[in-house]
Amino acid sequence: MGRLTDRVAVITGGASGIGAAAAEKLVSEGAVVVLGDIQEQGGAEMLAKLGDRARFKLCDVTNEDQVEALIKSAVDEFGKLDVMFNNAGIVGALGPLESTTREEWQFTLDILLNGVFYGMKHASRQMKQQRSGKSASLAIMGRSAVLKSLSQAGAPNTFAPILK
Repeated sequence: MGRLTDRVAVITGGASGIGAAAAEKLVSEGAVVVLGDIQEQGGAEMLAKLGDRARFKLCDVTNEDQVEALIKSAVDEFGKLDVMFNNAGIVGALGPLESTTREEWQFTLDILLNGVFYGMKHASRQMKQQRSGKSASLAIMGRSAVLKSLSQAGAPNTFAPILK
């Protein structure tokens, strides 16, 4: 079938964007994928698109128990975990730093940092037990939003070429 025949992958944020594209590529290479996301409709659409080589589980990566359950569901059904792609993400807190609320910042950290940590923690436990597996994590914060905040806060206009 392909380079990843019979491999099992878990992808957080797999219902859209980069996660959905990764799922399509992994399935085209022979893997089965277990997608975790808070977007139920997007998850259902991905299942329809990918067929019987995909599963979807509602998963909020800010909740460690849900991330653990996502990984456990893959192992329970397919007997192993070969790939963990911690992809769930958001743009994050936007606007000037001085007006960013604690709640906005904490939510950003919960998804982009803690969600990745939970995925790595629970995937590594399984991968160590089976003595194999690969993990990848993607955390992209809106670079231009951060740089604009710095320049609006009075930082030197070093970032002007990047922001155009």
